[in-house]
Amino acid sequence: MYKNIIIYLTLFLRLTCVDAILPKLSIDRVEGNSGKVKIYYTATDPTEKKLSPIHYEYSIDHGENWSKIDKNAINTSPSEGNINPAISWDTQYQLGEQSINSILFRMRVYDPKIISNWQAVTPMPTPRHGLATVVLDNKLYAIGGFNGHRQVATLELYDPITDTWEKVASMDQARQYLSAEVVNGKIYAIGGYGKASYLSTVEVYDPITDTWQTMAPMPTSRHVFATAVVGDLIYAIGGHNGENLATVEVYNTQTNSWKKLASLSTPRYGLVAAAVGDKIYTFGGQDRKPLSSFEIFDTKENQWSIGPNMPTPRYAFAAAIDEELSTIYMIGGTGEEDTVEVYNTNTGKWSASTKINQTRSHLGAGIVTNLNRLYAVGGINDQPLSTVEALPLIRYSKFAVSPAFPVHNHIQAEITSPTASSYNQGIIQIQGTANTGNLQGWILDIAPGINPKEGYLLINSGTSNVLGGELAKFDTLGQPDSTHTIRLRVTDVMAKTAETSVIVKVNNSILPKPKLKISTNEGLDGFARSNVSIFVTGKAYSGNTIYSAEVIGGTEIANVTDLIDIDKSGAISGEIPGINVGNITHLSVRIVVKSHSGNQAEAESNRLVIDNNPPKIAIISPANGANLNTSSIQVVGTASDNLSGLVKVEIDVGSGWTKVETSELNWVYQLNIPPESQEVLIRARAIDKAENMTTTAPIYVSNINSQPHVNISYPADGTNLLGKILVTGTIEGNNLNWVLEYAPGEHAQDGFKEIDRGTEAKGYDQKIATWDVSSLPDGQYTLRLTVKNPLTTIAVTRHSLIRSP
Repeated sequence: MYKNIIIYLTLFLRLTCVDAILPKLSIDRVEGNSGKVKIYYTATDPTEKKLSPIHYEYSIDHGENWSKIDKNAINTSPSEGNINPAISWDTQYQLGEQSINSILFRMRVYDPKIISNWQAVTPMPTPRHGLATVVLDNKLYAIGGFNGHRQVATLELYDPITDTWEKVASMDQARQYLSAEVVNGKIYAIGGYGKASYLSTVEVYDPITDTWQTMAPMPTSRHVFATAVVGDLIYAIGGHNGENLATVEVYNTQTNSWKKLASLSTPRYGLVAAAVGDKIYTFGGQDRKPLSSFEIFDTKENQWSIGPNMPTPRYAFAAAIDEELSTIYMIGGTGEEDTVEVYNTNTGKWSASTKINQTRSHLGAGIVTNLNRLYAVGGINDQPLSTVEALPLIRYSKFAVSPAFPVHNHIQAEITSPTASSYNQGIIQIQGTANTGNLQGWILDIAPGINPKEGYLLINSGTSNVLGGELAKFDTLGQPDSTHTIRLRVTDVMAKTAETSVIVKVNNSILPKPKLKISTNEGLDGFARSNVSIFVTGKAYSGNTIYSAEVIGGTEIANVTDLIDIDKSGAISGEIPGINVGNITHLSVRIVVKSHSGNQAEAESNRLVIDNNPPKIAIISPANGANLNTSSIQVVGTASDNLSGLVKVEIDVGSGWTKVETSELNWVYQLNIPPESQEVLIRARAIDKAENMTTTAPIYVSNINSQPHVNISYPADGTNLLGKILVTGTIEGNNLNWVLEYAPGEHAQDGFKEIDRGTEAKGYDQKIATWDVSSLPDGQYTLRLTVKNPLTTIAVTRHSLIRSP
């Protein structure tokens, strides 16, 4: 007695805990009573998971009996704004044009993404593998198998509520690697292997009488095969009987007869099968190696097709089907896998589920629907197993039942435009259907709020049928900006009224103008150049969206609508990759934003001045090739930009770029050169506010005291040549011979002509010679000063000297 009290107390606490974490559901209201009925509901979950509706049923006898609603008659719609989620039921799909004065609707919700763990439950009394399992009346039956010594005929049933096993009548014939199915409340055990032979025999178990009966055998003996049930028919698929089989045979439980059907594409054994609707899904197995492929059999067309491969090739595994969700679980198998994979027949996609705790193959499986648990039973892992594991599946709420409402399907009342939750402004066109064979009249009205009981304003009425046409035009300017209900009532001569409504939003407010700013990717305000990225920032009214966006510069340059976005808070952001702006002098970005109701507002950003002209920069002194005979020199240069202005000048003396202090045109950098240094690199660059950059050609100087001090200080690189040029520089040392020459070309290497020569020294930046360029052709020239003594030769050059008119 005390033992029973403990069992039932444990059961009560277990069920109470389960109920405490179940999703909660209430049906708030029902809209419409003709054709399409909309049911609004509230669903909450203790674990804050997103819930989905399922299990739709109706009753026309005050809840005495319930009928399933075909899934094709149901459409779901998400929650929008402050409107609760709803499902739409097409009552004509199953009820036709009936008129029913009182009908009830009920449904449940569930968490489609539940994650749970496998839990051990009471083991089977008989350890075994190669068994078959079925679920009947929410009890799990384990049939036949091999216990490590011999085949068994044992039948044991498990009650998940009490977590206990019970032994019932054994089969007439012991067998392993059999298959079993339930049809019309009876269990069919088919084929397998027993007494050193492949079996074709069939036995059927009646749980009411606890007896077995022999039925017509399969035409093909086989074991490690698969079966599936469609209606009263059992399909036997594949297997092995000395060779791998592709054979498919179907057993009619009503006529006790077998028939051969189209074969599998690939012979296989150790496979599984499950039926959803009129199709049978056949997975995995082995044919020389474990298979990941699966095939789909259309029972109406007697044809096979190929489905998407399983993630894991496997055989000798188990399958169980969740019929409500049309999902099939693959458990364990080859190599004693512990993985569980799920195939969704609605989406055609695979997903992974929680691994079983104990690896096993040649096991059984089943789903007990009242507790919504998946069971893995027995199998082998080194030795036959008696262990059983249970995985809690999706948590369903209890059924929620609607208030009673009438259905007048012979009357058509439907509003097709505007649509639910839409935003509306100005004059709107209301379209729909008001129709019945014996119409008395219809009324269209509107009221603030969600389905208020009163306060409706007449929009229009009529006494003629309207089929998918205009019911009225209505000016929303007279209504407050808020949620409104538009209601249509259609009445026949028998005073039966069909009613439908649509919840919409009215918004005629002036949309605030957004704020917009653009800048380049360097963040320099006011300027840009061709092919530079432009960043867009700003702020719009919360809930606005980008209607259009374009880069403009007098006319449209580029449509950039897809590159700019507004987030939920109204923040505007975007990046426009570098575009060729052509010859325009400035650019800006113009956007048009749109509210939910269709109101629009336009804004234009600040303007960026286009500067595609690079700055100018030159190194005046020292000249390329100069030997300076000093450890500290001034590098002198010029830099300028005529439009956006300089941002910075930088110099590189072989150790990276360093910023140089500049005036408007001139810059100076104090350079320290270690003694006896050869070929010290010097180059400079200028960057303007539009990110244009110019870099000088590198020059090389040295500081070798044993060699002459040589430099050309004027003309500098890039000097315009006019008339007579006074060439200045430095030539210091002993026993010197020098020659000053020129040659045509920007960086000439040969073809030089003498200007002057001598042996006398020249002090710091003294006159070396006068160069008359007046008779030279226009073009670019190179100037070279070569200085020799008995030990060395030094050549100093000036490049890119320009002779122009």
